Amino acid sequence: MHLEEHATEQFTFTCPGCGHRWSADYESVHVEDHRGHENDYYFRNGLPSLNPTAFGSVACPACARSHIRSTRVSRRIDVAT
Repeated sequence: MHLEEHATEQFTFTCPGCGHRWSADYESVHVEDHRGHENDYYFRNGLPSLNPTAFGSVACPACARSHIRSTRVSRRIDVAT
């Protein structure tokens, strides 16, 4: 069985260096193949993106520090019509 789930996820980010906080929406695609292997793919503004929770994947827009804290605050599964 092949499973593909599309969702919109919102993340909040906090820079421990300067204290700046911001949020951003990402489109995600969760894929599971017939053997049960799972992969997640992230997109921002329609372009491929690193996982926003991965170490060093997002830089602070205020001070450019690359080691920030990220938290997923919401996830909405997109339903095809």
